[in-house]
Amino acid sequence: MKFLYLGLLTTMNIKLEKLKIRQASIDDLFFVLEVQKAAMSPATIRVYGSWNNDLQKKSTNEETISTYEVISFSGRDIGALQIFKTKTAFEFNRLYILPKEQSKGYGSSIMKVILERALKAEKKEIHFKVYKTNERAIDLYKKNGCYIAEELDLHFKMSYRV
Repeated sequence: MKFLYLGLLTTMNIKLEKLKIRQASIDDLFFVLEVQKAAMSPATIRVYGSWNNDLQKKSTNEETISTYEVISFSGRDIGALQIFKTKTAFEFNRLYILPKEQSKGYGSSIMKVILERALKAEKKEIHFKVYKTNERAIDLYKKNGCYIAEELDLHFKMSYRV
């Protein structure tokens, strides 16, 4: 089933009510680090030539875990998300989905949830960066109505107007 939701085109392959997003706790730190590595290491290796676990642990640790949310479907943790709010926008910092759970409609469904949150919080835009080499993510975002707002050295800054 496809629907148009304020410009956000989403293909629903899943039952949205089974998708849950909850605040991460210290108990989720290992999972967030693992999903981060599983989802992002291929794109990171294409950009930097390697994956650095120590560097990742500097930005995702006991002090920052509370800024993450864990995504689950039917009781299984499948990904993680990090969003920061500014005066007028959501700064969508990270979205990780386990590779074995990708291409099942979760990303599009999560984009719908983020849009609903932005509307509820009266935010005008959603912004985020994506590696230029992460074609799969770029395709997901474009499919859901996002556009490239700016080209940076290693990333595209993408946006969505609510």
